[in-house]
Amino acid sequence: MKGGRFVDDGKKKEMLTDKKIGGLFNVPVHVREEEGWYYATGY
Repeated sequence: MKGGRFVDDGKKKEMLTDKKIGGLFNVPVHVREEEGWYYATGY
């Protein structure tokens, strides 16, 4: 969601990407998955 609206929909692995999460918050991020948990870190 962004601005109270849905901007995309799909499976978790498809949605939690560097490009999509970074675009949502307007910051460069790196998303990684470890044993089913997702982590986003800045560069």
